Order: sequence, then structure tokens, then C-alpha cells
Amino acid sequence: SSYGTLAAITEITFKVLPAADQSKTLVIHNLSVDYAPEYLNKAISSSNDISGASFLPIEPYCKNCEMNIEKTFKLNDLRYKGSLTAIRIEGSQNSVNERMKNLQKELKIFDKKISVLETLQSEIFWKKVKNLEFLSATKNNILRIVIPPSECINLIHEIPKQFKYFLDWGGALVWIEACDLSEQMFESIRKKVVRHGG
Repeated sequence: SSYGTLAAITEITFKVLPAADQSKTLVIHNLSVDYAPEYLNKAISSSNDISGASFLPIEPYCKNCEMNIEKTFKLNDLRYKGSLTAIRIEGSQNSVNERMKNLQKELKIFDKKISVLETLQSEIFWKKVKNLEFLSATKNNILRIVIPPSECINLIHEIPKQFKYFLDWGGALVWIEACDLSEQMFESIRKKVVRHGG
């Protein structure tokens, strides 16, 4: 008899903390909507395991829209003005650094103006994107469109010129801030989205 000195352990719980993940965001400045999705697509199709890919233009200018990319993303490490084509890589520090180097080589952006956001600013940047922070004060209609990425450029050229927008998920998700949206305009956009496979 053990007289109570031994016990059978039926369950053990370990508290395991994950290694701190790193995040870097490559921002290519001042691309137009005709070229930015191509860079997003190349990044996503690469072997660099991209976890975020967005295009945030500053145009068109619209006094009735709230979306203001330059104001929302005024970070110290965003070194240039203009549109933001943002590509995120996450993981361990060594992995992130290596993949970021590979990504820049594969995209052949040596003649482009770029910024690289380190972990803290990268996390702030993508939190603002996720929370649609630049639309939080708007009273306009917000349209969320899911579309084949290959069709996003064609759709953007067909929506009313005064509407602000940005592309997420590498162009598969289009957010539009539509001021003075009539029922007829909405129905016209809906038909165009369907025609483009969205």
C-alpha cells in the first residue's frame, strides 16, 4: 500500500508561450491602379508567404468623401508621398528578414520609391486597414465587393470617378466610399460587379 504518498496523474496542463512573431511591411509608393495590382499578384504568387496585400490610392480627390490615406497613415517610416501598395510578411525574425529580401528582388522594384515598416509600425498600419479607420467618420455608403483579382482594375475604371476606394486581399476585395449614391447608381455598380464575376 502507498498510504497516499503516490497518485496517478491523469491530466497535465503546460502553459506554452509562442515565440514573438515579427512583421514587416514593404510599401511601394505612388503606383497607379493600373500597376499596383500586378505587384500585389506577383507578391502573393511568390514563395514568400505573404499575409497582407493592399493598394491604398490617394486619388480620386472628393470633397464629399472622408477617406484620407495620407492623413490616416502618417507614420514616421513612410518616407514618400502618394499611393501605398502594401505587402506584409510575418513570422520569426530570421524568416521575415530573408523573405523580405527575396520579395524585393523578385518584384524588381530597385527603381521605385519604397518604405519598409518594422514590426510595431507594420502592426499599426494593418490594424488601421482592418478597422477601416479612414472610413470611421463617414456618413456615405460603403460598398464591400468581392471580385476575382484579375477583374479589379476593370471594375475600378467603371465605377463613378468621384468615388474613393481601396483594394485589399491582393485585389480580391474592393472597398468603395460612395457619396450621393442613388438607387440607380447602386444597381448599375451591382450589375458591373456581377458581370466581372464578383
